[in-house]
Amino acid sequence: MKKKILVIDDSTTSREYIKYCFYEFDNFVEILFAENTLKAKKLMKENDISFMILDWNLPGENGIDFLMTIKNDENKKNIPVIMISGENYNKGNIIKAVKIGVDDFLIKPFSKKDIVLRSLSFILSNIDIKVYSKDNEFIDFINEVSKKLKISFNLISSIEEINEKEFLFIDYEYYIQNKNKLDDVSILVNLNIQDQKSFENLTGKIQYIANFDTKIFYEKFLELLFKSLSKKHILVISYSTTIRKIIKSISVKLNYVCIESENFIEGYRYIFNNYKDIHSIFVDYDEFDALLSFLEKLEANIFFKDIKVNIIGSDKSTEKLFILSKYRINSYILKPFTLGEIIKKILD
Repeated sequence: MKKKILVIDDSTTSREYIKYCFYEFDNFVEILFAENTLKAKKLMKENDISFMILDWNLPGENGIDFLMTIKNDENKKNIPVIMISGENYNKGNIIKAVKIGVDDFLIKPFSKKDIVLRSLSFILSNIDIKVYSKDNEFIDFINEVSKKLKISFNLISSIEEINEKEFLFIDYEYYIQNKNKLDDVSILVNLNIQDQKSFENLTGKIQYIANFDTKIFYEKFLELLFKSLSKKHILVISYSTTIRKIIKSISVKLNYVCIESENFIEGYRYIFNNYKDIHSIFVDYDEFDALLSFLEKLEANIFFKDIKVNIIGSDKSTEKLFILSKYRINSYILKPFTLGEIIKKILD
């Protein structure tokens, strides 16, 4: 049975954006919406709520007063609550919410990663994760992460213990030895060799970590979750058939669907209609002004801000790179590029 998240926010845009943020987890969670606490109380009587996202500024009873009501109720006080607030917040608000018992606090505008990361313990309670490693440092790191998330990762002694559609954390060496057995498994590789060949060996539903940094681990694992739970698309926009075919071959190798577009108009139309499924965009441009116009349209839509944008070009001028730095761009890739470079950009 799906667990239920209650979102209490009077903004239609915020409610729709939060719904989009949990799009990949539709098989695990059901999201209920309330624009005020009156409706929220009604929904809580009718449903078993497992998690709550609560806006501070609400019409009528505000979020902090409602939080106090929840935390004083013996039957509801253990429901995890993330509180969200607009940009005009103050530290006193955060301190007040923490004292009452809020589990986390987010400031608008937040990204998809921000809110899903705050909800990770709740989400992962539905997912079986196994670890196949002989690297003691990696195992210790995974154990520390599991304690922070308050969930367990299962250390296995044989690759035969992994089933299809499970998640596996594995050393690069063991991954290479067992690749043919892991076609349908979602894999996070402990990659301690960062050369081009090692990236070119990565295939399927895969992500990697190259150092034991908790923040990077969370981000990489989120990417793997998004990719595994919803078939993700990579859009390549280029007049060059060769560029499109190269990106497509790499995308398919990494278990993505690749969509090819010859121009910005066609590409933007696809983004507008399919943004929920798009992981990243590769843009090979000829006209710089047309590229900037395209980037401005992406920046203007809140639902597009989580899409990774990679620019492919041959212009190394400082002036143009400075202009591009003002936009949300994942990377600038100089021609000619290598296969390993593109694989790394997709996984980064």
